[in-house]
Amino acid sequence: MSLGYCYPRVQEAVKKQLDKGTIFSGPHPLEMEVAEKLIEMIPCAEMVRFGKNGVDATAALVRIARTYTGRDLIVQHGYHGWHNWYMAGRNEPGIPAAYQSLIHSFDYEDLAGLQRIMDEHGDNVAIVLMEPSHGAGTMPTFLEDCRDLAHKHGAVFAFDEVVTGFRFANGGAQERYGVVPDIAAFGKAMANGYPIAAFLGSKEIMGAARL
Repeated sequence: MSLGYCYPRVQEAVKKQLDKGTIFSGPHPLEMEVAEKLIEMIPCAEMVRFGKNGVDATAALVRIARTYTGRDLIVQHGYHGWHNWYMAGRNEPGIPAAYQSLIHSFDYEDLAGLQRIMDEHGDNVAIVLMEPSHGAGTMPTFLEDCRDLAHKHGAVFAFDEVVTGFRFANGGAQERYGVVPDIAAFGKAMANGYPIAAFLGSKEIMGAARL
């Protein structure tokens, strides 16, 4: 968490809101305020939805991309939590083997690896999802090249900014590197450890799925 545990201003704001309520059956004005702020800060944000944690927000990106493209396959780099769609690629126990055929992985800065996957499966790839940073990079145009490959094959390009969001810049890694994804997930530092996350992106793609 960027501010450290129990940051006084955050703690006081949370305490005040607890007396007013925290979970409501309909949209709350605070949601609109936060959504407007996120749209102001994050380059790809035109529409915003909220969740409780980064894992759920990232899973929402996958569902949105599948709905928007009508495709099934996921191509990914990084760590995206414990949901079946991702853990299937790590051969974790308790997940049906059929899930494994729906996900393909590539390493950071292995553009040739991503190219091979897209050449073979591109017509059925719904999303290229990646953590946008993985230590010191040696390929200045890697993120742009990944985006271009995804778009060449008609796939949605997405960032998992649960780690990088609000840390690399107010607008996340996409602001710092100047590479704008179609959709993205944010969490963790968003509320200094409290359970809120956001998935956001272009109106066209975000509007394709009702979650």
